[in-house]
Amino acid sequence: MENLPAEEELRAIPDRPPRLCPACGARVADAATVCLMCGEPLEDAEKPVETDVVPVAPKRRRSLIQTIALLGIAIVIIVVAIIFGMRYTKEAPPLPTFTPTITATATSTLTPTPTATPTPVPTPTATATPVPPEVYTVQSGDALLTIALKFGLTVDELKNFNNLTSDNITAGDTLLIPAPTPTPGPTPTLDPSLPTPTLAPYLVYTVKSGDVLSAIAEQFGVSVVAIQAANGFSGDSTMIQPGQVLQIPQFTPTPQTSAAVVIAGTPTPRPLYAAPTLLYPPNRATITGNNSGENPNITLQWTSVGLLHPEDNEYYRVELTIPTTSEPITEFYTTRSTSWRIPVNLLPAPEVKDRTIIWRVVVVRQEGTETAPVYTLIGQRGSSRTFTWEP
Repeated sequence: MENLPAEEELRAIPDRPPRLCPACGARVADAATVCLMCGEPLEDAEKPVETDVVPVAPKRRRSLIQTIALLGIAIVIIVVAIIFGMRYTKEAPPLPTFTPTITATATSTLTPTPTATPTPVPTPTATATPVPPEVYTVQSGDALLTIALKFGLTVDELKNFNNLTSDNITAGDTLLIPAPTPTPGPTPTLDPSLPTPTLAPYLVYTVKSGDVLSAIAEQFGVSVVAIQAANGFSGDSTMIQPGQVLQIPQFTPTPQTSAAVVIAGTPTPRPLYAAPTLLYPPNRATITGNNSGENPNITLQWTSVGLLHPEDNEYYRVELTIPTTSEPITEFYTTRSTSWRIPVNLLPAPEVKDRTIIWRVVVVRQEGTETAPVYTLIGQRGSSRTFTWEP
């Protein structure tokens, strides 16, 4: 072991009060020229007393600890400064975007200006081309009387036509002679030796689109009953198709009595209703029901043709041609509605092969009695439609 220094050597360390920084009051070394805490220069540093005594190890250990503590404090200050700097320099969160609510502003609807109806231009009627007057040159010795007698005129007519105020004329003057008025000839008479022409018993007419049986009858001056009898119509049927050829009788056959007859024409001069437009089912549609034969809810629908007059017994009449196992049958039903549901008893039986149903709608006026109704067709007859019901 080393020998400890003698007591006299230990006392050689200067015994003086600690040195303090004049700025921050921190303790500083005797030989320090700058304060380690605040950086204040120490100009009044005293030169240490030169002694031969070497500082002991504890003094160095305290200086090292203070240096480490100061470095730790400086690092903490730097870290805190960085954290605060990052927090305050961080971008502000985006503000919520508000979507403005658009309030619809009522737009004023302009009232349409009525368009003037064009005035129909009358079709010009062919007129006869007037014959120009004849020019006559007065000869020597002529007088108004001789000229008038020559052309079959009177003196006054000749003077008025030429605007003459006196009977004086001279040779070389020109007079206008009006053209003569044509006189109708005698009415031709038939030669009694020739036979009187007779009309053929029938005319052939091909039905066009939009034709109505009553209008055809009126056109040829015969009754609807006569056309029905000449063409073998069944019952009171008035159904005709475009392209159908009809025989129009030129004589009045003996009418056959019928329980319900469609009478041509209308009792009042009211115009005919338009033909209803058929809506449902679509043309040539296929409707499927069930095998038990229940009604598959087939409802016929059509457009309105206007306000029907109940006081005049005006109805829509549905005309149905239903296929059967033998011959098709035609049924008629009246209603004031624009739709009609087919009863289940009218649907074809399951054993019928051709299940095509033909239907159309017309406007009629019902007259007569309930047991013997008489129908007057008061609307145009449109085209028919077909549909197929499959069980």
